Amino acid sequence: MIDVVEFFGLFALVALVLRMAIDACEWYTWLLLVIVVIEFGFIRYCATVRWHKNGGPYEGISLQFKKSRAPTAYILFLGCLFFQLIPSTFVLVIMAALFAIIGHVNVILIYLLKKDTQDLPVNYFSNNKGSSSTSL
Repeated sequence: MIDVVEFFGLFALVALVLRMAIDACEWYTWLLLVIVVIEFGFIRYCATVRWHKNGGPYEGISLQFKKSRAPTAYILFLGCLFFQLIPSTFVLVIMAALFAIIGHVNVILIYLLKKDTQDLPVNYFSNNKGSSSTSL
């Protein structure tokens, strides 16, 4: 379902670019659009990369990045739709701010992953793999 919403979001983004070209928008509107596209691309990139060598496709931070695809797709689709109805830079500012929050969380997760030096398997504590070795 998310792939469908994301497809419609990308289609709406193309329609938004065409509308901006026809309306001859200001440079700052184009700059905001470029920022939105870069942030969306970064969030999408994080969701497609396999971050853990020994883990499955959606384990560890990859699962968190997969879960961030849903709000990202809806923000893209609804933001582009609102811009078609109300062509205002305020809509792009809201989209950029929401994408910045999601992108910021992604950067923090990647930083913590790269900083981690332990050799424990992915999801060691969350899948109760370590519970048999510790006694209470």
